[in-house]
Amino acid sequence: MVTAIEFTKSGLPLTLAPTIVDTPNQVTKATITGHDTLLPIVHAHLRRAFNFLQCFFDVSIKVGSVEVSYALETGESEDDLPVPGMTIGEAEARPLAISYDFITRSLMAAETDEPPEFVASLAGLAREALNGRRFIDSFRYSFLLIEALFGRGKFKSRQLSDALQNSEELGEAIDYAVSEMAANRLRHPSETATLLKTAPGRSSIIDHLIERRGHYFHGNVKKTGAWSAARQEEAEGLAWFCIDVVIKLSSDAAASMFKPEYTLRHFEESRQNGASVKVRMNIFFREAEGDRLQRQNINLDMSGTKVTNRMAMDALREGIRLLQDDVPAARLHSIVGFDDQAKKRLFDVRMHIEPDDPKPSV
Repeated sequence: MVTAIEFTKSGLPLTLAPTIVDTPNQVTKATITGHDTLLPIVHAHLRRAFNFLQCFFDVSIKVGSVEVSYALETGESEDDLPVPGMTIGEAEARPLAISYDFITRSLMAAETDEPPEFVASLAGLAREALNGRRFIDSFRYSFLLIEALFGRGKFKSRQLSDALQNSEELGEAIDYAVSEMAANRLRHPSETATLLKTAPGRSSIIDHLIERRGHYFHGNVKKTGAWSAARQEEAEGLAWFCIDVVIKLSSDAAASMFKPEYTLRHFEESRQNGASVKVRMNIFFREAEGDRLQRQNINLDMSGTKVTNRMAMDALREGIRLLQDDVPAARLHSIVGFDDQAKKRLFDVRMHIEPDDPKPSV
């Protein structure tokens, strides 16, 4: 897991380093004066990077908590660098449970791409409300995002429906949400649950969301059947459906993280900085009509300093893919994975429908 993000800049003038100003006639006998104009640039870069990450995860960063060190590169005297480093704010050792490649990709994207700040903000609020079982608020935040992105400033129901239905991006997000909708999310009776059980089209779903907007945004408390914060379960299915729409929209908004050039740069810079591990896999299989057990060895270079559970799963998935590409009709017997650097076994997957027989040692 990532515990710190480090920026290094070389070839800078000594004037950027902090200095000590003596004030012998004052209560404070000396003052450290900073001239580092790079910190605001780094802070802005990190905020942009976390906008990309926040499209996928509920994460935040305290950019005011930083450790800064200064080192002489040329022949200046140590006296010219009276303050070699400082700590600003409170540094908390709370690692991010996010894979290494997501961090590096977000930092790369933040260099040149427009950060999805607006999408990340409302998506985060919708997820937070959903996690707190405030389903009504979660739907509100989700719909605010949908309306802002595709509503074209329309607010009357018919005009808003026309605007939303003209968006193919929204239509694809609705299709994704329909495909992800699980039955246990519709266990409470509601108009949304009733609709989704009928396999509705995009148009019907959009009209339903707009109608629910009128109910949860503009409902009068004196109206018969007005919504109540005590009846959150009535909006559970609605909130879950809309959060899946938001998941698709927010992942699309952060899609530039996965540009091919960032992938190449990520792996190249990982190797240069020693953040590379090798996963070795022994795959045992039979041909479609064969009886003899065969073995295929695969080595994968992966970015990171140690193999995580996710990396092991990615390696397993890639091993199966490569076998299917090389031998499309292969009958898989087993896959054994090893961390070459740590000299330990990572996984041992066995297909028990394939019989055992003597096989090469692993």
